[in-house]
Amino acid sequence: MTNTGAREGIDTPQLYLQSRNGEPKLRLLGWNRVRLAPGETQRLEIEADLRLLADFDPRFRAWKVEAGEYRIFVGNSAWKVTLTGSANMAAVAIDA
Repeated sequence: MTNTGAREGIDTPQLYLQSRNGEPKLRLLGWNRVRLAPGETQRLEIEADLRLLADFDPRFRAWKVEAGEYRIFVGNSAWKVTLTGSANMAAVAIDA
C-alpha cells in the first residue's frame, strides 16, 4: 500500500470473499489498519480465519469449507474494490 498524497493518512484495507456459487454478496473475512506518511509504502497482510469461510452443513452437523475456487476482493469497502483474485480451497471441517 502506498500513500500517494501530500499528507499523512490512515486506511483500513478489507478482505472479502465471494462464495463458490457466485452469489453477488461478499463476505468480510478480515481487515488491517495502516498509517502512512506521504510517499510511504508498506506491505500489509490480512489473515482470514477459516471459521469465517465456513457454512453449517446440517447433513453432518458440522461447519465446513467446501472445496473449490473462491473469488477474493480487497478494498477499503465492499463498494470500492482495488484488487481482485482467486484462491482454490480444499474442503475443511471446522471444529466448533
